[in-house]
Amino acid sequence: MQKWRISLLIIAAIVFYASIFVIPFSMFFLLTNFLMIFFSVLVILMFFEKKENPQINPDYKPLVSIIMPCYNDGKYSVEAIGELLKATYKKIEIIVINDGSTDDSLQLLKQIKNKRVKVLNNQINLGKAASLNKGIKQSKGELILVIDGDTIVEKTAIENAVKLISNEKIGAVVGIVRVKNNDKILEKIQEVEYLVNFGFWSKALGNKDSIFITPGPFALYKKKILRQVNYFDKNNITEDMDVGIKIRKLGYNIIRSEKSIVYTYIPNKLNNLFRQRTRWSRGKIFNIFKHREILFKKKYGFLGKIMMPLSFIVEFMGVAILVRAIYLFLNYLLTSINTTITLFKVDSSMVLSKALELSIVDSSTYFIFSFLLLMVIMIYFSIKIGSYKVTLKNFWSILLYGTLIGIFLPVAYLNAIRLEGFNKKLKW
Repeated sequence: MQKWRISLLIIAAIVFYASIFVIPFSMFFLLTNFLMIFFSVLVILMFFEKKENPQINPDYKPLVSIIMPCYNDGKYSVEAIGELLKATYKKIEIIVINDGSTDDSLQLLKQIKNKRVKVLNNQINLGKAASLNKGIKQSKGELILVIDGDTIVEKTAIENAVKLISNEKIGAVVGIVRVKNNDKILEKIQEVEYLVNFGFWSKALGNKDSIFITPGPFALYKKKILRQVNYFDKNNITEDMDVGIKIRKLGYNIIRSEKSIVYTYIPNKLNNLFRQRTRWSRGKIFNIFKHREILFKKKYGFLGKIMMPLSFIVEFMGVAILVRAIYLFLNYLLTSINTTITLFKVDSSMVLSKALELSIVDSSTYFIFSFLLLMVIMIYFSIKIGSYKVTLKNFWSILLYGTLIGIFLPVAYLNAIRLEGFNKKLKW
């Protein structure tokens, strides 16, 4: 087993053991209160910080090679290609890589008759990173636009991104990802999440030059920089994060294009969503340990000194709180059952005492207040940024969003620690 995985398991074991058996209840939530309040104030200040727009060259119009890997989503890819051909930026070539699809994707792609579209075929499934590298190496463009096979790109998205990447200090430009399928309640909750991630969070990180992920649905790169970082790592399950960190380590910035809007299809089943979020969490854990030399380093600015270390700590904190809450609940439940069996009744004063001990709201008022305040601010400004219309139908999804980030994501992160720590095989 690799040393860093042993370190991960040791850190997790110490944190979880200490949060349950060592640190007193009041002290535990005092620490989490402080961290939550500090984190909330920090990200709010980041969001409101003013940032100058980068200098751009309006005459910069190179060939853009669009690389689109496709695995069993030929129907969506055909739709996506159709929208790309309508783009206002005309100097494009589209390279689609059928990555060993087992359905009719290859046949559907071959039906596209356009000189700007080239279809490559992998006889077996090589994975997204390997497919991207294959497409990039056969491309002719100075710029590389990576998009997923199910991504629908707005007409002006490419044009707006190209303008920004003309700046010499910028290595990549990321777009604003919205949800395409938003009919079911689970999809609506994720729609709010995407709205916040690419609204409030994206703006806050961008204001402090701390974007380090180049999302798969839309990311524009300079090809020369991709060569410098040796393209995408085919052994990395979140290659978009890995390549983003490597670009930042070279000294280039990654910025967001508010006017480059794309739409993606999201999981509509809970088990698929859980697998996706577990994979994302595993990827983040892996990449933080892989690139740990940037942590707390002044050389890498706000990203290295504060943002990456803090994000890792906060996510671990969320899992620790979940573990502590589960332990308290089970302890209370077993105590109640034992008392019931022994006395055939439960003393009401004892139940009330235990319930108050269990209650995070009672014992951690400031934590809950900070969490809710941050959520309200994030959602409010994300709605304004995204021009999201709040209706009676989607209002419940906004309320349930807190459940997603407060319970569901920490559970996925805990699962990711287990799987990555023991180097379990990834299930997509």
